Amino acid sequence: MCIFSQPVSHVAATKIFARVEGGEQLLAYEMELAALGDVAMVLPLPVEPGHGEAGLRFIDLSGYPGFFDDLRSAFPEPISGQAFGASRAVQHLVVHQVGDFEASFVPSLADFGRLEPRFVVAPEIWQRLPQYRDFGFAVFKLRGEKQGFWQSLGFGRRRAAETKKVHPMALAFRTRAPAELFFPTVHVHSGRVEERAAFDHELYCQARRAPAGWFSASKPVGSHEAGKSQGLLSASAGCFRLVKTGLHENADVIVKPPPRGVATRAEHPEALELVVSQPVVGGALTSFDNVVRNVLGRLNEELRALHQRHVAGWIGSSTVLFDFDAAGGQPLRVDVESDYDDRAFVAELEQLARTVVLPPLPGSGVGSVELRVGLGFVPRSPVPGAT
Repeated sequence: MCIFSQPVSHVAATKIFARVEGGEQLLAYEMELAALGDVAMVLPLPVEPGHGEAGLRFIDLSGYPGFFDDLRSAFPEPISGQAFGASRAVQHLVVHQVGDFEASFVPSLADFGRLEPRFVVAPEIWQRLPQYRDFGFAVFKLRGEKQGFWQSLGFGRRRAAETKKVHPMALAFRTRAPAELFFPTVHVHSGRVEERAAFDHELYCQARRAPAGWFSASKPVGSHEAGKSQGLLSASAGCFRLVKTGLHENADVIVKPPPRGVATRAEHPEALELVVSQPVVGGALTSFDNVVRNVLGRLNEELRALHQRHVAGWIGSSTVLFDFDAAGGQPLRVDVESDYDDRAFVAELEQLARTVVLPPLPGSGVGSVELRVGLGFVPRSPVPGAT
């Protein structure tokens, strides 16, 4: 979820969105919170060093409180007061008014001394989290429930804090790892760093490829939603979702590009078959996956012949990534990633992919398609070599 400067009564229904564009990671964060008194929420971020306070910019989503509601609707139902400041002896950090929040960017651990002391995380917490020693930190001031005068002195029954949903907090930072998506999910809610923590998270991302284990949206993120999102959303990119609940390792979630595989020689090449995945469709093509599947299915014989000419007898796969103009059906961009170290094969596969043309479809915009194809074992009876 995140790190709090003071204990909080309740945190739940955390939602995080991430996307990388042009060296920046865009991030949005929402949750339900109950706290007694004001508290600071701290998000450690892998900011590229050397930019100081210019390494991060805040984005005001107060005009789009339904940001995550719109993202959620793109997926089918699953089966299962005072500004930040330090003493006048130091140069204070810039305070940004971001919708309902006051926010500051702390470029390094050493700069936490420039915040008001009650919003500073205890040093022993950072000692338990050495992975953040060279991170930057987004700090949001959240308003909690106020106690009455006598309760603040320790007399009478303390009133339970009311759970509130806050509008999404959003920012963009210069990332040191533009090929990755970083989700700040380490929990520090009661002044302790536990090895395992209870997760109640919905994670969303837009990416060139579908991350392993994430579900693809069943309808596109529209240009209307993208226009309201202050640049957070792309109307052309695919959208993916991961639900993480229950006890898990208390760690951040990092989505990395899949490592490139290496094709291997098959002991029984006669048992190899062409394996073609279902295409993963996003953007303006999300509602037309059946059309895309039918068009790509016509390539199977050509794909089989291409593999026979170049890589027969080798187990491996290739991923073809398309961007299509939905209205015209023309491929705007084609990329190929392959396990096969055969330049002629990869060049012919890309050339074949560029011949794919979709029929004109209702609507407009750019859609993405991911197709995985290769040679592998298809279970059948008997399989040569099986005992």
